[in-house]
Amino acid sequence: MAYCQKLFEKHRLKFIISKQQYTDGHLTTSWIVTGKSVRHEALMKDLMEDEKITGYQF
Repeated sequence: MAYCQKLFEKHRLKFIISKQQYTDGHLTTSWIVTGKSVRHEALMKDLMEDEKITGYQF
């Protein structure tokens, strides 16, 4: 969780956790992230290139 929070802060986006689920040894966290579109696009680029992030949906 702290890892994702740092990514959001890096891109100066506001965020809150909306849901968490732990299944089969994996923690899935749903976030509500707000901010400028250009900052969201930069975040998505980082998420796609990040080996620690196993999935995302927007």
